[in-house]
Amino acid sequence: MNAEVISSPSWLRNAVCVLAMLAGLGGFARAQTATIDFDYPDPVPPRYYPPDWNLPWSEDGYTVASERGGGAGIQGDIPVTSAPPPYPGFLQLHGTTSRVGYIFITNDASLLFDLLSVDVLTVGLGTGASTNYASIISSAGGSLSLLGTPNGTTIHFGEDGNWRGVSFIRIECLTDTFPSDGLQLDNFVLQPAAVPEPSLLGFLVLAGSVVLSTRIRRLREAAT
Repeated sequence: MNAEVISSPSWLRNAVCVLAMLAGLGGFARAQTATIDFDYPDPVPPRYYPPDWNLPWSEDGYTVASERGGGAGIQGDIPVTSAPPPYPGFLQLHGTTSRVGYIFITNDASLLFDLLSVDVLTVGLGTGASTNYASIISSAGGSLSLLGTPNGTTIHFGEDGNWRGVSFIRIECLTDTFPSDGLQLDNFVLQPAAVPEPSLLGFLVLAGSVVLSTRIRRLREAAT
């Protein structure tokens, strides 16, 4: 009886630890999506750019960055005086005949992530074949040309592995139309690639079962 009383809390602690581990993994697998929409709280007159219109731009755990002078920035629509914030903004890239405008998107916690979709507002074209270039590139080998994409299109990346578990997304634009047209994008939908491998989850469940069955057997032996 004494052995049973002393060991029961240990058995319960083991059970709770295993269940908490599995519950934690379940929550980790259900990571929420994030949307980089570039909306901003206050305009900056008289130009009406967002207050941080120079990159980097951080939102919902992700950062959009480029070197200064990298041909990219955040543009904002001129808000109606009576309209409440936030005010809509969007990402705009420009290049020249000798320079590619570009940005990088990374996770602030250095987590791998999935690119789910992006809105293409405008694809500005240059004056010659050498200036007509605009692409989305991923660290996992994905490459998608945006030329010919109709304005106002939402691109969905589906289950393509080239856009899953990436460490960065790079967007490049070479178009010599500055400052009028350019590449305008909005609403990047991202999600941490946090789902554990099925084999790992199965191993954890099996290990938990072995621990619990061993403790139960020892309790029964101590009680007899």
